[in-house]
Amino acid sequence: MPGMVAGEETRQDAARGPLDGMAFVGMIGPVEDPDVADILYFDEGQFWSKACTRCGFMPSPYYARSVGDSIEFRGELESRDRGKFSYFGTVQDGQITAIIRWRRDRWYWSIDRDLRFEGTLSETTSMTLEAAEETARGEPADPDNCIS
Repeated sequence: MPGMVAGEETRQDAARGPLDGMAFVGMIGPVEDPDVADILYFDEGQFWSKACTRCGFMPSPYYARSVGDSIEFRGELESRDRGKFSYFGTVQDGQITAIIRWRRDRWYWSIDRDLRFEGTLSETTSMTLEAAEETARGEPADPDNCIS
């Protein structure tokens, strides 16, 4: 954000996000070939993934800026049990592409993988922020049904 030092963004800054009210339907998975259907939502300064909330990843603030005719965004989704997804993406002409760094530290092993989400702006949104938070707080989906 203009005039801000890195790391000083606030919830109020995120709430003014230019992507609020948008949802993108697409695929998430390995960088080479995303293979899991997903919807990435932006609203009330928060973003979340339908597939990731099923697996315990909570909606979180996102930060965005206009760069020419595109919007760049970043944000992190965290899960108590499955680590952190750090999103770095671009929206342009109704299309979204994001690289996602998945990091999960354990005392005996760690996951450090890059994933990708690609999608198209949807005309309808069907998952509210409240529903996403409730889903993420619930019993996580079977690990076999989550991105691995």
